[in-house]
Amino acid sequence: MRAAGKGDENKMARFYRSDWGRIFLFALAQAIVIAGVVTATSQRWAMRQAARALPPLREQAIVLPPLYDCPWMVTEEQLEATLRKVFPRYRVPEPKINHVDHALRFWGPDAVFDDPQALSGAEMRDILLNHECFMKVWPTAPPYLEQGKEGLTIRTQEGLSTASHMDHSLASISETGIRRDYPVISPEGPTTFQELFETSLKEFSLDQMEYEWSILAYTLFLPPTTSWITSEGQEVNFDILAERLMRETLPAGVCFGNHRLHSLVTILRVDAEVTPLLRDKTRKLCMRFLTLVCQQLTKSQHPYGCWDGEWVNGQPSKASLKKGDSAIFDDTLRDQLVATGHALEWLAWAPEEVLPPREVLTRAAQWFVRTIEKMEPDKLRENYAYASHGAHALALWRKTEPAPFMKTRLKISKVSEAVTAQPPAAPSEHKSPKPEGT
Repeated sequence: MRAAGKGDENKMARFYRSDWGRIFLFALAQAIVIAGVVTATSQRWAMRQAARALPPLREQAIVLPPLYDCPWMVTEEQLEATLRKVFPRYRVPEPKINHVDHALRFWGPDAVFDDPQALSGAEMRDILLNHECFMKVWPTAPPYLEQGKEGLTIRTQEGLSTASHMDHSLASISETGIRRDYPVISPEGPTTFQELFETSLKEFSLDQMEYEWSILAYTLFLPPTTSWITSEGQEVNFDILAERLMRETLPAGVCFGNHRLHSLVTILRVDAEVTPLLRDKTRKLCMRFLTLVCQQLTKSQHPYGCWDGEWVNGQPSKASLKKGDSAIFDDTLRDQLVATGHALEWLAWAPEEVLPPREVLTRAAQWFVRTIEKMEPDKLRENYAYASHGAHALALWRKTEPAPFMKTRLKISKVSEAVTAQPPAAPSEHKSPKPEGT
């Protein structure tokens, strides 16, 4: 090939000075600009995708131990009697799933019972996380576990065979200390608990209607991660989540706002005992908020010891004053059971410096014991979810959990039975020596 000569250079120069040449140069410049924009956009997109990557899960959910041992609030005998009344007697066709997940968080996966009608903790967990086990008790219902837009999820608020609230089952199972790689059997096949959890993270929005249980689950599974970006591009951290829990006017929210308070004290405990989650300003705001809440509880407690849905008003409601310690279970007593049981439970997680006086807590615990004692079995089954919170609280206030406590009591009972059944020893023919000098 011959090298480009002077004539060729002149031709190129004339071409670039021509209209076509100018068009060519303009197009070339535009192509270079577009390529730069595309490259920069791709880089920014990649950076945003990296920022929005799901936060890593802990290998196992955090399990918080009981804080207080207050024998003046409830005796061991009262605790045993109350817990026996709320055994998970759901060895029946089509057990209400809302009761099953409440019972699992209450008793834990290792619980076993001396009542043939009571499901073990492992059986309850299988109903929730194994589609084949679920279908054995709900053979005609749609699957409890289903594929959603973002992945495997839990059917919610679609009847007795579904969860009662958004992420309620997710949080209840997380409270048992489950591992992220725990096997889950969905209708499509095997997976792990992590997939269920990550679906919740993908779908989460600060503006969703119910957020209490989402926040509770995230508090137990995400630390030490404290900040992430949602699929909507919202930055989320535990300061924002704590402020969200305190933002609505009490007692707005499920169960008179008590679930928001439960999630808030859980954040404070993980922040204090596991890894820092909150800025100092937010931490102080939470403590001030809880102090005010407990002051309202103190002012609004009925003389018998209960609260109801109007607890935030700062004085006992007229309904409470009228019904008090009634044995007739109606809507008024149901509200008292809900408010009192839930409050006792989250108070058992709360920092000591915000707690109401000792006598306030004792009156509430004793009211709950008397109320459960009077409840007929059918009413207790109908209101199992509410009763489970207060019964769990009684165990926490004795610095234990329901299943280990009942296991200990069962051992004591067996020892007592063995001693009672043992025949008396035959009298010995050997005569004791007489004392000297007689």
